[in-house]
Amino acid sequence: MPETSREAAIGGFVSVELAAKVAGIAQNEMQRIAAAFAKGREEPWFGTVLEVRTEKVMGRRHRDIRVSSLPAAMRMALESDAYRFLLAAEQVAPGAELRPQDFLLLHRAAHAEFGAPRLVSDVAAMMCKGGSLLNVSRTLYDLAVDNLYGFGFRDDALPGVSADYRDWLDASRRLLGMSDRYFAALLVELVGVDRPERIDGRDFIILAHHLMKEGGPKSLPGRDYMDREAIGILSEARHQLGLSYNEFMGIVMTIGGGVHSVRDLDTTGWCRVRAHFMKLGYHAPEPAPRVSGAAGFISQPRMNLLWRLAQDQSQLATAELCSLTTAGADRLIDALLAAVIERRVAKMTNNATADRSR
Repeated sequence: MPETSREAAIGGFVSVELAAKVAGIAQNEMQRIAAAFAKGREEPWFGTVLEVRTEKVMGRRHRDIRVSSLPAAMRMALESDAYRFLLAAEQVAPGAELRPQDFLLLHRAAHAEFGAPRLVSDVAAMMCKGGSLLNVSRTLYDLAVDNLYGFGFRDDALPGVSADYRDWLDASRRLLGMSDRYFAALLVELVGVDRPERIDGRDFIILAHHLMKEGGPKSLPGRDYMDREAIGILSEARHQLGLSYNEFMGIVMTIGGGVHSVRDLDTTGWCRVRAHFMKLGYHAPEPAPRVSGAAGFISQPRMNLLWRLAQDQSQLATAELCSLTTAGADRLIDALLAAVIERRVAKMTNNATADRSR
């Protein structure tokens, strides 16, 4: 982070409990040290003098330590992945867009094992945009945790199915007279989890089909959220990764929250699916260069197709592509398409051979 961001992130006070964790000492020992300084003693502690404030909360004495009075090593530790989200959870202002539990979710993500050790730091940097962690907007935060979900992070505070689908499940089971206990048992039997927050999109489809068969509502909440551009980005990812239609729709259904169509994804589901494709190796291509469309030279639709085909297969410079004639563009498109078709046919043949051998 920039220096101003670090200063904003570590200002104010830190609890005795977190100070003990950072210092690596027992909590009761840190309480003893803080109590001594709260009574006015000025004995140095690790080469510094602590500033301690004492407040009574619900009749109990509560102590905090000013961060700037901590030893330099402890201040540096508070900026690390191990503690900065805990510090933010303690210092979030009342009425702020983010709550303490939001920062605690990021803390759990930073210590979770889901195959992306540096991802949380990178996502947090994107979320902050060079500013203070404490001033992140709700919109940027939600985008960040959706990216973490797409990369494999799971937590009860990050449901796998959107609110409207969870509400549909709840309304359906109540219509059928299922108690909380019966519904929890049904979840375990059908999809292997005991809480609705823990289901993913594939689990939702299984539950929805069962509830409909038992006499529940015959249709899901209506959706038509995605525009052509959003659908096109996921389609581009599918072709770049070489996914079959069934593989593609399996990811959309499972990661996207139980939809049968890309158009039915909501914003959360779309962000999670795109992040999952990025985990698989998808790189968003640069936009195609604009061309004049002069008679006899490459048109914009041909340039868009050629640009997409040439991203990973050609070292052609932009100037070379823009100067192509119509006939030259068609020949180059045919050559690049032939390589794509050849790879897809080979993959289908290999998959068919593998299926027969099982």
